[in-house]
Amino acid sequence: MKKIPRYWFTGTAVALIGVFAARVIAPHMQDSHSVYIVVKTLGHLVAFGGIFLIARGISKKNENKG
Repeated sequence: MKKIPRYWFTGTAVALIGVFAARVIAPHMQDSHSVYIVVKTLGHLVAFGGIFLIARGISKKNENKG
């Protein structure tokens, strides 16, 4: 069985936490519009951060091969 690199797990977990914050937690905070905007924005930033971790891991893997 092929070993899956750690950056896939880390990046995916971080991205899912961000999506959860933006899509599930933020709508429950619509009573306070400013809190809603902050949580939704931070959720999106964390999700993009997770994607960045995956991309960085792939990039480092390719640098080590070449």
